[in-house]
Amino acid sequence: IGLFGVHMMDTSLLLCGRDILAGGIIGVAIGLTGIGGGALIQPTLVYILGLPPVEAVGTGLLYATITKMGGVFGHYRQKTIRMRRTLLFLAGSVPGVLAAAELINYLNKQFDPALINWYLQGAIGAVLMGTSLLIIAQSFLIRDQAAQQEQIAASRTAPVGLRTMVKAVSAGLLVGFLVGATSVGGGVVIIPVFLLFLDADTRQAVGSSIAISLVLSGMGGMVYLLHGNVALRALLLLCLGSLPGVYLG
Repeated sequence: IGLFGVHMMDTSLLLCGRDILAGGIIGVAIGLTGIGGGALIQPTLVYILGLPPVEAVGTGLLYATITKMGGVFGHYRQKTIRMRRTLLFLAGSVPGVLAAAELINYLNKQFDPALINWYLQGAIGAVLMGTSLLIIAQSFLIRDQAAQQEQIAASRTAPVGLRTMVKAVSAGLLVGFLVGATSVGGGVVIIPVFLLFLDADTRQAVGSSIAISLVLSGMGGMVYLLHGNVALRALLLLCLGSLPGVYLG
């Protein structure tokens, strides 16, 4: 019995170390690029930690909230958050994330959870594939960097046009729904949108995406928490690794 207890303790320590290490690696990616809150945490939670997809979404949202707090403060100090465009984006994305989070939790209670998890896992995979292609395409779409910098500088003081408002709110609504349903689609979608359509350079796109993702993941995560779909132990261990990782990144 004693040997069995020691073996179980060793196994538990190894699992804790695995979770902390995974959190640290993802934290570095988030701090460095603004990407990784959902794109990296979801495969980790589902395939490494073994959480059901619905619970993984809720845990991933709160994880992203905690890990991005320091990043938002750093980018705010460096003035790399496009505030007017960020607020317009949030005007569309906040209703989207709340609606999607409530919908997923409602379906999980009304129907077979295994079936909902199966469909949700497929949706997460599709979003990951789509956002990966979007990031690759962005390097081909942005060619004239000098012209882009002139446009960005002019947009800093110019009034926000109606077309830009519509783009920001519409994109926000779509991204908010994706984040609330899958916890994926924060940085990996917001960054290309800001680069291609909202007059931001790379650092501004990263800073703005982290600020937006913090709000969306916090609101969506609280909905999942209220419905009991958050793995608190996994969340704690991942954050122990990710907080120093984000700072390093």
